[in-house]
Amino acid sequence: MKLHKKYLSIALIGLVCLPAGCGQGGSAQSAIPSEPTTTTLPVDHYPQTEIYFAPDIDLMTRDRVRITVAAAEEIWGPVKDLEIWVTGLDPVAALTFRDEFCVIRKKTETESMYCDYKADKNTYLFVDFANQSKEAGKTYEDDGPLAFFQAFSKPSGYIVLPYPHGLASKWPVPSELDQVTIFHEYFHAVQEAARNLVEAKPFADYELMTGWMKEATKTFFKYDLLEPRWFMEGLAIAMSENYVLRLRKEGKLDVESDKGTYNPDSISIFSGFLYETLYEVGELLEAEPNLRLKTLTDSENGRTPYVFGIWAINYLMVESGPDVFLNTFYPAIQELGWEKAFSQAFGISIDQFYTDFDQFIRQPHDDLIQFLISSRVDSW
Repeated sequence: MKLHKKYLSIALIGLVCLPAGCGQGGSAQSAIPSEPTTTTLPVDHYPQTEIYFAPDIDLMTRDRVRITVAAAEEIWGPVKDLEIWVTGLDPVAALTFRDEFCVIRKKTETESMYCDYKADKNTYLFVDFANQSKEAGKTYEDDGPLAFFQAFSKPSGYIVLPYPHGLASKWPVPSELDQVTIFHEYFHAVQEAARNLVEAKPFADYELMTGWMKEATKTFFKYDLLEPRWFMEGLAIAMSENYVLRLRKEGKLDVESDKGTYNPDSISIFSGFLYETLYEVGELLEAEPNLRLKTLTDSENGRTPYVFGIWAINYLMVESGPDVFLNTFYPAIQELGWEKAFSQAFGISIDQFYTDFDQFIRQPHDDLIQFLISSRVDSW
């Protein structure tokens, strides 16, 4: 199945996730506008995540978003205090939506640069998303705005999603794109939830600090412990694509679009991003022969952490499977730092892994294809 390039560029911003846990998120429906207690979806099937919809999003689309979020919660558990903001297509309604967003930021004492005053109303976050989403709906080639996860300094955060054209059946691509996007951003919150099971203590006198200085120290200290971008994004791609693929095949996520219902037998057996980047790996290495997994941030191409990240994660999964990431690796980060946590979880030093992977990814194209076929890393 040929996938649109948007499928290959999910979440290029919003890379830092939040401490979280399990908890009840409330009714999970927007206060703007008021809507029936239930639509086509029984209220007891609503996800626990608090979801806010722009007022111009119809009830059917809202329910398809809810079903997707609920599926992610069933796999990874609810994330405490997580908000999801689903933007619409009407720029005027987006300003009202932005006002609601900022009221909640003030009420919950959670900061956001998107609530700062701007002289040009068209530069506001939700207005930008509405305008860009309108353009994306006109053509198959326009990606539109990219979803992101935004961190606060305290354990809470929110996801902003562009208008879900696929789930709204208003775009000539399957709903799979929106489902993967939602799963991808949701998994970033899950990563941080697991990462913060152990409280970070930067140094002995840390407990004597108070106020903003303590919070700032903790935040900067955590950044030093964070896993690299290739790991964070590669894992989010692998988890989101493979679980969505499985749930679509099992009929637990619908496969409808404005082109009708897709036959589950026609769904690709491979992770879309992994398969689509087969040729891109070679192109990137040809353009930058000295490129290494350890130094991806030095690359001039912003996609390298995603392209090499998905391959590196799947390479790890051949030996370890998917469970070790959330059950072993992330819970150890705050205490050990990511490199020691990596060694403990996967039984190999990070330097040795870098050496092994750099050799693996430079194999001939046909050998990489054989890896896909023989390992079936996407069929947990």
